[in-house]
Amino acid sequence: MLKVDTFRMHDQHRKANLEHDQWLADIDFWREEHSRAAGMLEAVKEAWDKAGSALDAHAQQIQRLQDHLRRHEQMFSDEGWAAELFEDESIVAEHREFQVAQAAAVQAHEKLSRQYVGVMAEVLELLKLTHPNAVVQETGQ
Repeated sequence: MLKVDTFRMHDQHRKANLEHDQWLADIDFWREEHSRAAGMLEAVKEAWDKAGSALDAHAQQIQRLQDHLRRHEQMFSDEGWAAELFEDESIVAEHREFQVAQAAAVQAHEKLSRQYVGVMAEVLELLKLTHPNAVVQETGQ
C-alpha cells in the first residue's frame, strides 16, 4: 500500500493554486495588451499603406526630374552645346527650379531610406518573435 503525505500534497496544491491565480492574472493583462497591440498594428498598417503612396509620389517626382534632364540634354545636343544657350533666362529659371526640386528629392529619398531601413529592421524582429521557427532572409541595406 502506498502512503500519502496529505500535508505535503496539500502544500503542493496550495502553491499550484497560487501559481494558477497569478497565471490567470497574467493572461488577463496579456489579453489587454493583445487588444492594444492589435490596435497599434492596425495603425502601423494604415501608416505603412500611406508610405506606399509616398513611394509612388517619390517615383513620379524622380521621373519628372529625369524628364527635365533628358529635355535639357537633348536641347544642348541639338544646339551644339553652345555656351550662349545658358544665357537664356527661361532655361536658367527652369534649371533653378530643377535644382530646388532635386534638393527636395534628395531629402525625400534620404527620409524614405531611413524609414524603410528602420521599419524593416523592426518588422524582422517582430517576425522573429512571433514566428521563431521561420526562415527569414534579412536584407543588407
